[in-house]
Amino acid sequence: SSAPCPWSLLGSHFHQATRAVKELAKTERMPFNHALFGATVGLATTIFANAIRKVPVLRKPWEHALAMGIGAVGANALYKWEQEQLLVS
Repeated sequence: SSAPCPWSLLGSHFHQATRAVKELAKTERMPFNHALFGATVGLATTIFANAIRKVPVLRKPWEHALAMGIGAVGANALYKWEQEQLLVS
């Protein structure tokens, strides 16, 4: 009998790893979605504030990065708080 093809072994391990990552993503996806939404709101707020003041929209890029970070952290904090409230009630 011949030895199994190394590519077929690699394929089976790849599918097992892919399944494990998908299962993990299902449980961890919601906080990521909240963080993405919070970052988008932070970016949109900064762009809108610059547009209202009639200055270049991307005038200070670090402000946009800071607003995105604050939005992401705030959205994650809100998500965790909501989960705690659901567990309490």
